[in-house]
Amino acid sequence: MVVYLRKPDLTVDATTGVMSTTPMPYADLASMLEPLKGLPFSRLVNNFGYVLGKTPPDFFDDWSVPIQNFANLARALKDAGLKGFFFDNEQYFQPWGEYPGGVANPMTSLPDYQAQAALRGRQVMEAMVAEFPEIVVVPLHGPYISDPYSVLRLGFAGVPDRNQLLGPFSVGFVQGAGISGQVVDGGEIYWCRTAQDFSDTYTLRRYDLASDAANCPYLPASLRPSWPDLISIGYGVSDRPVGSLPMNPRSWRRRWSTRSSGPTGTPGSIRRAGRSSCRRRRVARRRIGSTPSASRSACLRPLGRDPARLRPSRRGGRRDFRGPPPGPTPAAGGFEPP
Repeated sequence: MVVYLRKPDLTVDATTGVMSTTPMPYADLASMLEPLKGLPFSRLVNNFGYVLGKTPPDFFDDWSVPIQNFANLARALKDAGLKGFFFDNEQYFQPWGEYPGGVANPMTSLPDYQAQAALRGRQVMEAMVAEFPEIVVVPLHGPYISDPYSVLRLGFAGVPDRNQLLGPFSVGFVQGAGISGQVVDGGEIYWCRTAQDFSDTYTLRRYDLASDAANCPYLPASLRPSWPDLISIGYGVSDRPVGSLPMNPRSWRRRWSTRSSGPTGTPGSIRRAGRSSCRRRRVARRRIGSTPSASRSACLRPLGRDPARLRPSRRGGRRDFRGPPPGPTPAAGGFEPP
């Protein structure tokens, strides 16, 4: 269960307020979560808060208030018995993750901004882990979202042009998680329908992002060998059609039957691997720079069926989808024009 974090009288709204320059004291957050504390859940045992990336300061400005807000929230979530929070990092309120259009200092280089975004993510995560060592943070779009190589293979041509700083911010979460915190790439990729679709996106986000072929510009070289053991992988599953891709009871049955069983290498084993990744991550963080047990660089390829290689567009102010990008796949760093 994911809980919108606000009081009924709207005097406290942590979902939209935490990632802002407005202080949110622990006492207010704890009072807001008091109705959930001690509830005898028997089936809904993995419960999370919901946080929106709203109006943070520029990454080079003072982040002391939002960092403290996140720390206070982590403490309040722990005391209320929640596991952590889902972080909806799409830019609904302002383009805080866009370069140069959304930054205060557009003359500062993109690599410098990406490094600063990662630093802020690390500071936020370290502050939360200090209050809640086992916190689980689920960015709905994970570190892949700013990497040209990765998003092109996911079918999101042009997405990095508007989200250059979101991926580095999530990388900072991973860097700040230590040996006890956990970061889950939420995988808000709604076109997966087959076992192969799920397997391909899993491989790309867990292995290929850290490969030499991808050469992700904001993933430090020292972090790449251990990356598969530091990140956990999740999936965003839509309950309605996405563009021309159907979603109906038959699709649900087919999808979940293929995910819940199957030989090693299919999404059935992927789900089990996600649960066990925390144990591997604890070991890897003690020896950053070690070589992962298996190289998956051979899996680098465009993902999925042609209908799955969708790219987002905005028409009339609303996101929709259109067909696969025309022409050959461009090299990393380049995109077909919309």
